[in-house]
Amino acid sequence: MPGLRLPFQVTYNPKGSERDDLLAAMRRANWVLHVHNHPSTQSKIYISLCEPSRNDISFATHWKCVDPQLGNKMKFFVIQEETALEYALPSRLGERWLTEKWL
Repeated sequence: MPGLRLPFQVTYNPKGSERDDLLAAMRRANWVLHVHNHPSTQSKIYISLCEPSRNDISFATHWKCVDPQLGNKMKFFVIQEETALEYALPSRLGERWLTEKWL
């Protein structure tokens, strides 16, 4: 029976051989990128910033701890319109990137 998933919830949690295969592929990679889209809103009441949510930070923290040797290979990004923000931990936001068309 399918459950209810809210837009702010991350539900990817591989188990067993799927998890083992994913971790093996990550070990072979030079970089492991997680790119998460934050849609913008046209509402003038709600201001939407290109920043990671608490759930995004929690997801990144979890995956960096799954295999500490992979932690340095992992890069996490929030994308919104022409902006991309790299983030890692709650106290450390990374570089803000812009697409070429806006430079």
